[in-house]
Amino acid sequence: MEEKNKVSIGLLREWWLIATQALVDEAGTEVTLANLRPYFIHTGMAGAHNIPVILGWSPERVASADVITPVYHIIFDAGGSLMHPLPDGSLEWISTGCATRGICQEACLCLCQYTGIGYFGEIAPDQEYLLDRSLSFGDQECRWLMKRKVSQRGQGQSPFYLETWKGEQLSIELNRYLAFSVIGEAWVNAVRALSDVVGSGRALELVVPGIRSSGMALGTSR
Repeated sequence: MEEKNKVSIGLLREWWLIATQALVDEAGTEVTLANLRPYFIHTGMAGAHNIPVILGWSPERVASADVITPVYHIIFDAGGSLMHPLPDGSLEWISTGCATRGICQEACLCLCQYTGIGYFGEIAPDQEYLLDRSLSFGDQECRWLMKRKVSQRGQGQSPFYLETWKGEQLSIELNRYLAFSVIGEAWVNAVRALSDVVGSGRALELVVPGIRSSGMALGTSR
């Protein structure tokens, strides 16, 4: 069962990358990000509203738990750290060995930055979310930081959940369920944006060969 789950996640991840890269090749980076960004921000916002309901937790409890990093480790078949506090009161999360290998920066920005902006913008709106290192930027690892936004008067505010943040973890079953939800929606978002830009007929022409190829590769490897 574990192997089947890993294969399924891998296929969805590959299809998401295929559709995203097809849009980049057809329309360029600027158009790609302009069309994908709203979808992925909405994905994050929807997660912020749905995850507390799924877990039966308050938004405050979700905000002080490490819900996202194990999910992303499953999506990307990656290692690295869980989210943890730094001395300055911010939170750091490092991921290594991402299965995307950073081959499509636009895809990385969408799922690893825009989705986080939408999620944390809803669940913890006084926090700043930043993907400051990425394989797609040429770095050796990916790193996310969470810290309180600077006040309008230019003075820093109190550290992010330094006293209340618990880093609570979910079960592997819930992590896997959320991982399938996130990567499945990423695939849908990419195809939707591709269809918006080039039309549904052309979108099919662009993604079907890659999907067929991944299916053939899977069949010959079994």
